[in-house]
Amino acid sequence: MIEVEGNISEPVDLGQLVKEVEEEISVLIEEAGARIVCEKLPIVNGTKINLKRVLINIIENAIKFRKQDGRPCVNITSSKENKFWKIKITDNGIGFDEKYASDIFQMYRRLELNNAEGTGVGLAMCWQIIRSHGGEIWAESKIGQW
Repeated sequence: MIEVEGNISEPVDLGQLVKEVEEEISVLIEEAGARIVCEKLPIVNGTKINLKRVLINIIENAIKFRKQDGRPCVNITSSKENKFWKIKITDNGIGFDEKYASDIFQMYRRLELNNAEGTGVGLAMCWQIIRSHGGEIWAESKIGQW
């Protein structure tokens, strides 16, 4: 079980939150030569610290699971679908076989992709946080395709 901090819902500017994440993990971004491309994102109601954890985890994973010969690029977009915002984060990493798409959100489940370090907790935490906000999270991939 994962506990998330607080149930306080406040307006969270996702664009500003991405900037904060970039500052927090700037060393990793710089060392990898990563590029984060972020369009104008909405203000949503949520728990800022937990939404920040989600962004950090997903962006760090995109950088960690990069192609050996390429510069990591993460693209963040949004669209309004009915009354919900859909935030889409794509990257040009190594990808994974889609048959494992649901496994990556389970506690301690890791894909042995490039011997990267990790505990298998990060995406499970993201799943818990997004679900606690009334949202959904999923992954789509094709190996080697952007």
